[in-house]
Amino acid sequence: MDDRRPVELVARDGERIQAEFHLWEATHEDPEEVRLDLVFGQRQIRSIGRTFYGAMVAIRQELERDGLRLNCFGASKTVYPVGESLKRNYGRTAYKLSFRQPPRVANRVSIFETDRTVQPASVEEQKAFYEEWEKSLRQF
Repeated sequence: MDDRRPVELVARDGERIQAEFHLWEATHEDPEEVRLDLVFGQRQIRSIGRTFYGAMVAIRQELERDGLRLNCFGASKTVYPVGESLKRNYGRTAYKLSFRQPPRVANRVSIFETDRTVQPASVEEQKAFYEEWEKSLRQF
């Protein structure tokens, strides 16, 4: 049985599109892999990977070609899986990051959730923020 999570897509023009993630913690082919489907309108995007975060990145890259971004923590500019978060629960969690601050348990979030602090970003923008955050930790 799959787990379903609602999510919103944001288009370049600001249009909001309701969608749904379908999550499977193991595929039939490999019990170590996860499957993530994004369903909206008449469309379905499927990704299989070792973690849900990795599968979400592949889906985001496809969405970006169509000018769409996910409005959830897994696609937020200042959120990234750090350390053990990728191994925990198939990569369902990540951390809200702040410059010069190490990740804190209190800042761990589900990549499928959202709130007003989410900053929908491209995969590249999110990775660039993470790299700048890493540099900021070495500066003190």
